[in-house]
Amino acid sequence: MDFKALPKAVQKTIRYILQDAPIEKLEVNQKQVNQAIKQRKTSNTRS
Repeated sequence: MDFKALPKAVQKTIRYILQDAPIEKLEVNQKQVNQAIKQRKTSNTRS
């Protein structure tokens, strides 16, 4: 998927990770994102 086709919030998150995020916080951020994706995939409340 083209970067510009992503939602702006996702674009900003990716830019933050690539440019500004401290290395020591990347693992914490990754866990939070993975948890949210997992929760969304298992949720049947929205499609």
